[in-house]
Amino acid sequence: KDGERTDVKSDMILVQTSHGFGTESSWIRVEAGNGGFSTTAVNQGAVYVQAKGDLRIGSIASEKEVGLKTEGAVLALTGTETNIRAEALKIAAGGNVGSTEAALRTDISGNLDITAEDTIWLNQCGEAKVKNMTAKKGNVHLTAESIRNTAAGNAAAITAKDILLKAENGDIGSESRMLTLNQSGGLSVSAAGSMYLENISGDMKLGSLNAADRSWLKAKGSITGTDPDKAALTAARTKLTSTEGDIGTADSPLLTKVDSLKAEAANGSIWLDGTRSGRAL
Repeated sequence: KDGERTDVKSDMILVQTSHGFGTESSWIRVEAGNGGFSTTAVNQGAVYVQAKGDLRIGSIASEKEVGLKTEGAVLALTGTETNIRAEALKIAAGGNVGSTEAALRTDISGNLDITAEDTIWLNQCGEAKVKNMTAKKGNVHLTAESIRNTAAGNAAAITAKDILLKAENGDIGSESRMLTLNQSGGLSVSAAGSMYLENISGDMKLGSLNAADRSWLKAKGSITGTDPDKAALTAARTKLTSTEGDIGTADSPLLTKVDSLKAEAANGSIWLDGTRSGRAL
């Protein structure tokens, strides 16, 4: 395709193919209006779509990868249970992915690889396998049954200012591979099972973290709470590790509600306030 040429333009674009729509090396440029871009439920092959402005997604189905690239936002149209069902999802957006009114609803069996200039709102059906989720100037809001780290090597799976995670029926990360974060703002997490989180870039600032079972947190910098009057961490069993900073501060100890706790600050100090009876290991 040449220059700024648009390949398909319509208020609503509906596609059905047998062998894919675009390729990884040749994306199809579309300009869809308020009706958005969709495929039929029986569409086959990968989908690679590029847009200049906002790209509204109705319902895309593929047994292979879906790629979306736009200078604007990737927005979710309501009225369908799932916006994107595919083997893998790759998004590069110049604005938001999803919105406060409507998170992008996905059913992806493989990796999620999403980069946005602003905030990401995404609800994944089943397990979210996070290879990359980067909100360059905004926050990440991710809800799934469980959340797994599939990032390359020791890279951060999620990079954002504030990170808000919810696992409705399982764990976040695992004991063998923690979910790696590059977090500059606050962290709020809810897990029906356990959570295993590591901030590889610096301080871990806890908003409200709740796990039904274990909570293992590790940070390169300090681990502190953002509200001095509320418990930052609630879990049955907790392990806290800071490699280069403190846990809590002298003026604002980290408030916890835990049954058992182990804390280690290799090169700093530890200040904790247990608001629920328990024992420090």
